[in-house]
Amino acid sequence: MAVIRILALITVAVCTLGQQAPPFFRAEDVRPHGEAEPHPLAPGLLAWIFGENLSSFPGGTARNTMDPGTYKTDLCGTRVLVGGIEARLIFAGQSQINLVLPDHPWEDEMVNFQVIHDGLASPVVPVRFGFNRPVVSLAKPAFAGMPVWVRVENPWGTGSLRYSAHTEPWDFGAGRFDVTFQGGNSPRFRCRILGRASAVSAG
Repeated sequence: MAVIRILALITVAVCTLGQQAPPFFRAEDVRPHGEAEPHPLAPGLLAWIFGENLSSFPGGTARNTMDPGTYKTDLCGTRVLVGGIEARLIFAGQSQINLVLPDHPWEDEMVNFQVIHDGLASPVVPVRFGFNRPVVSLAKPAFAGMPVWVRVENPWGTGSLRYSAHTEPWDFGAGRFDVTFQGGNSPRFRCRILGRASAVSAG
């Protein structure tokens, strides 16, 4: 029992010592978890941050990484602010932080990130959040009386789909596509269908 207590004290000491410079990271260092390249983020998404001086060696991990209820907003003196909201942390190390993004309705906008460790704060870094709902668009130019291909971009991590719809030669004027996502209706996508010699325009 004495050995266990001594090791625990040593771990805490290492976790809280050794920080000399403020944390530093770039916008492209904030990515969806498991991704090597940056992508637009989404509320509630599991993400990671790479950088320098993000925490002290060897860092700290949530008590149970499989149980989100154990994720804390402070690990080894490290906190992450996303749009001014503290994110829940899974792991905080010198060069990497794993976190869950706050469940706030950011959409198609830049959101400020900041890492704070033991009172030392990184510069504020704006990072793009994408759409948290499907976005419907024309996949390619289409003509009256011909198939119209519609592309549905789902939120990050859920992929995309393409649907085909057929128009008759007399289907001029406004067209409309309805999309249902997670049991709710998304904003309608409208387009104007012109003659066969003209492409369909979206708006």
